[in-house]
Amino acid sequence: LLSDRIRYQKTTLEQLLATPGAAASYDVVMASEVIEHVKQPGQFLADLAAAAAPGGHVLVTTLNRTPAAYGLAILAAEYVLRLVPPGTHDWHKFITPQELAMMAADAGLRLELLAGMILQPGTAQFSLGQDTSINYAALLSKPGAA
Repeated sequence: LLSDRIRYQKTTLEQLLATPGAAASYDVVMASEVIEHVKQPGQFLADLAAAAAPGGHVLVTTLNRTPAAYGLAILAAEYVLRLVPPGTHDWHKFITPQELAMMAADAGLRLELLAGMILQPGTAQFSLGQDTSINYAALLSKPGAA
């Protein structure tokens, strides 16, 4: 059963990587709406890559640094709709897809797929599409063992 193979841990990525056998052991590593909040996103992405097994994948979702993302994620979500506390996001820390691709390359990852995440009105659900101007998902691959 899949439930027998899933393990939940409350830990930081740094603590996890310090655990014997944890580095390079995960088929998929996911960081959803996290990277735009960390102090060193390049190092964070390198740590995600370190957790992925050879041939594994890293999935990152984040906000693009565009006027549209500022309007929706900060003005609308924080100050108008109050979906998250004011000050949750810093537009200057939003990451463009090009910046993420460069950080991924520096971390030894290859961009496989980039898709926009579009919020479906009235459903609180996202669908994937081509518009990356606000939210986007990036699937990154780690090369397999030599």
